[in-house]
Parts: sequence; structure tokens; C-alpha cells
Amino acid sequence: MNGPAYITTIQDALPMFIGNAFDTVNDNWINMQDNAPPHTYKYSMKWFKYNNINVLKWPASSSDLNAIDSMDKNIKKMHTNKHRTIINDDSRFVDWCSTIQCQKFVNSMLRRVKQCILARGKVLSKY
Repeated sequence: MNGPAYITTIQDALPMFIGNAFDTVNDNWINMQDNAPPHTYKYSMKWFKYNNINVLKWPASSSDLNAIDSMDKNIKKMHTNKHRTIINDDSRFVDWCSTIQCQKFVNSMLRRVKQCILARGKVLSKY
């Protein structure tokens, strides 16, 4: 994915997400994204600036704070099962992505942030 493709995705998804996540009066939010190349291309950053969207500055080596990466690793692990079928795969994915599973990742963030502060920015291997 390149910068323009990323921005097309953002243009399609972000307004609906913001509309569902915040009341219409609240414009006090910041977009959080990691340092994947499509996110940091000049094209992407200019679009955010032009549209008055604040973007959280994200540390270069921040896997410790990226719950999305953690979820992605678990999804990839789930998909490595040699005996999977599309039906089983889909139902396992839906089960895995339950609200409870996602909430576990959200709840882990305070602990992760504390550990990162204690490690003074060094990459952590365990929590």
C-alpha cells in the first residue's frame, strides 16, 4: 500500500469511525498510527495537515505499545494452522475478535506504558 491508497482508505473509514466513536460536538481527538511507510509518506502527512487532523507522534521502535501489532501477530498465528478451512477460519476469527479479546488488549496498555517508562524507551520482550 502506498500513501494515496492509505489516504483513500482513511477517507472512506475515518469519518464513519469518528462519527460512531465521538459525539458530533467533540473534535478533541488525535489519530494514532504506527510508522508503517504508507502512514508516514509525505503525501499522507500533508493530507492529515490539510484536513486539520492531529496525528500522534509515534516512536520508531514502539512494538511494545502497539496493540494492533499484538493482535495481528495472534491472527497470523491462528492462520498458520495446517488443517484450517475457510468455514473454520472465519468462525475462529469471529470468536477471536470478540469484544472480550479486544478489551484484553486495550486493558494491557496501561501495564505496557508503565513497563516502557521503566525501561526508559528500550524495547521490551515480555510484559
